[in-house]
Amino acid sequence: MAQALNRQEIEVHGHHITGNEEGSNKWISEDNGYIVTLENGNDFKINRTQSVEISVEKDRMKLQESDMQQYLGASAHIVMIGKDGKEFLQIHPVSDSRFPIYAETHIEKVGVYRMWVQFKIDGQVLAADFTIDVVQGGKIDNEKSSRYINH
Repeated sequence: MAQALNRQEIEVHGHHITGNEEGSNKWISEDNGYIVTLENGNDFKINRTQSVEISVEKDRMKLQESDMQQYLGASAHIVMIGKDGKEFLQIHPVSDSRFPIYAETHIEKVGVYRMWVQFKIDGQVLAADFTIDVVQGGKIDNEKSSRYINH
C-alpha cells in the first residue's frame, strides 16, 4: 500500500503573536504525567543527517523503546513544520536502544520549526510538541569536492 499525503493550505484568522510572545525553543513537553524531552533540541542543523532523540519519563523513571506500543502502524509519528516557508517533514522513527523514540531526517532550510510527536503507551495515545531553531550546518561544497577529484 503506497503512502499518500494530502496537503491543503487554509487561511486562519485571529490574533497574531508578536515580539517575545512567540516564545523561544521548547524542548520539554508534558502529557498526562509523561515528561517528553527532545534531548538534542539545541543541535538541529541543515545539510546533514539530523537525529531526533526523544526521551520519555513517567514518575521519574525513563521509559525504553519496549514501553512504546504500535500506533497506526509505527512506534511514533513525528511531523515538523517550518514557521516561515511552511516546510513540512514527516519523520518515521527507527529503532535505537538509547531512546524510546528515535528518528533521522534531513532538513534543508534554516528557521524556526514546530515539531509534534504522537505515541502510545499502555493503550493511551499521547502527544508532545516542541519548538526548535534549525541553524546553518556545514555547507556542502561541491566546488571544493570537485577540486579534489580533478587534481
